[in-house]
Amino acid sequence: MKRIERRIKDYLSYRGQTQRAFAEKIGIDESLLSKIMFGKRVASRDVAILIHKETEGVVTFTQL
Repeated sequence: MKRIERRIKDYLSYRGQTQRAFAEKIGIDESLLSKIMFGKRVASRDVAILIHKETEGVVTFTQL
């Protein structure tokens, strides 16, 4: 299984979206998204749901 960082980056690349734009779209700070992606923070339940929904299930709850 790919690291969460790779899954989100792949999704963003596919959608032509920046990390900053994605973070803004789901209503979190870009630095928080970066920390989640690199494993420095665990996503809260609410943030995990936002990421899951916004990535259309590409990034799953279990990966966060």
